[in-house]
Amino acid sequence: MQTAVFEKEYEVRSYDTDPQARLGTGTLFSYLQDIAGLHAEKLHFGRNDLKTEKQFWVLSRMICRLTGMPAWNDVLKITTWPKGVEGVFAIRNFRISDNKNNLIGEASSSWIIVDMDTRRPLRPGTNLMAFKDNSPFAGFNCPVAARIPLEEDKPYRSPLKEVRYSDLDINMHVNNARYLNWITDSYPMEFLRKNVPAEIEVNYLSETTTGDDYYVTTEEKSNIFYHSVVKENGARVACRARISWNPCDENKLY
Repeated sequence: MQTAVFEKEYEVRSYDTDPQARLGTGTLFSYLQDIAGLHAEKLHFGRNDLKTEKQFWVLSRMICRLTGMPAWNDVLKITTWPKGVEGVFAIRNFRISDNKNNLIGEASSSWIIVDMDTRRPLRPGTNLMAFKDNSPFAGFNCPVAARIPLEEDKPYRSPLKEVRYSDLDINMHVNNARYLNWITDSYPMEFLRKNVPAEIEVNYLSETTTGDDYYVTTEEKSNIFYHSVVKENGARVACRARISWNPCDENKLY
């Protein structure tokens, strides 16, 4: 299959970075979503193809493992490929390399197709099943994202905030990467200066849109942080995340 693998380079701009000049986690997830959309269009099951059937893609789960965080002016090469269907999920994998072609990250995403009118998930088409054996990298080691459990104890709760216009995407709901920004913003700044993410796993569970208020909960277990973004109206969980961190030199750029 000629188009089963797709590559694109992303230059880390100053507006993509945090105060340490490292790439923001939300921006990294935006890069992954961007290349996923571009490749889906080339394979003729992208946003415009689904729109004719009154359907759209929704990212349901993502896991990303990193050995270092890129910095300002770095150029990333992201490679992506579809990996067939598991139940209702269409699986898509990613490799992230630096400008010297060193592997610095791997990711796996799980997508569902949703009906525009009913907002209900639909089973992916048989054309996606043809990619089940699409494995261009023998050493790929990132698992498929799993279900993240609810926090068990009384977690820390952030102040209540309101969804803003700038949080919304083209489907008029909160962009997936924005949730990760909300979660990161709930950490103390001193912690973020001294740590970089090693593994990020996110489950996207329900839509959030304008008029919703939300808060972020946090629970730490054995140096792994579990989070929920909870909608105040009805107390529904919009997403859950699990993040493990590695210490770093706050004065050193990655």
